[in-house]
Amino acid sequence: MEFTIMAKTKLAALLLTLLMAGTAQAADLPATHYAPAQAVLPVFTWTGLYAGVNAGAAFSDSGRPRYSEGPGFVGLNPGTLAGFQRSREQTGFVGGGQFGYNHQVGRIVLGLETDFQYAGLDRRRSGTGTFPNLPAGVTDNDNLTSRSRLDYLGTVRGRVGFLPSERLMVYATGGLAYGDVDVRTSYTVIGTGPFFPGGVNVIPYSGSRSSVQVGYVAGGGVEYAFTDRLSAKLEGLYADLGSSSVTARYTGTGGTGPTDIYTVRETNRFGLVRAGLNYRFTGL
Repeated sequence: MEFTIMAKTKLAALLLTLLMAGTAQAADLPATHYAPAQAVLPVFTWTGLYAGVNAGAAFSDSGRPRYSEGPGFVGLNPGTLAGFQRSREQTGFVGGGQFGYNHQVGRIVLGLETDFQYAGLDRRRSGTGTFPNLPAGVTDNDNLTSRSRLDYLGTVRGRVGFLPSERLMVYATGGLAYGDVDVRTSYTVIGTGPFFPGGVNVIPYSGSRSSVQVGYVAGGGVEYAFTDRLSAKLEGLYADLGSSSVTARYTGTGGTGPTDIYTVRETNRFGLVRAGLNYRFTGL
């Protein structure tokens, strides 16, 4: 009996010793710490729909107009047409809005944009002349004018952009352009003497025409996203809407026929410089 009690006592002491040794070794092991999960920040992207506004200036091309006379028209005085064909480049305000979509692939951004805006571009021409060496009592003074006005402008363009940095885009753009062009012209002869039948001393001509012209537009710009939703851009464009013609007819009273006309054809080419602000609806 004594042996059994002593054996059990020794076994219990041995188990207690082993348990205390294991606890001590476990206490000496380095503690394991689990780091909290890190939030993944979204990467900025240009992909998504956007809309915005723009404003700037338009500069007309001062190319020479084409002028032609009907078979019944009496020719212009010397110098009248030369003065009429000279014209300064005109500047006007443009402003409106745009809507588009971008898709970013790496450092390349492909997009499609359409815009529509008011265009206050108004070009005027004027030429005057007087026949020299006329007989006594005879005078002949001519005044030829023309006005070409662009009332509105719209474009549908593709865009190809490159990203020097995450939020800075340099792009080229081009596509279709359209606009309403109003052309007017008038010609007045003021004279005295036997060359003016029926005693008429004022011979007036006039004509007007408004049409939607379609052409192309091309250019480029730079755009910077200063927040995840807002970006500002600056771009320059060149647009060519073809040419518009207007025919003037005699509007007075007298013996003129249907061929007593002249025609003016104006080119519709101009440059645009404008700044804009865009808001992106999708993509962060």
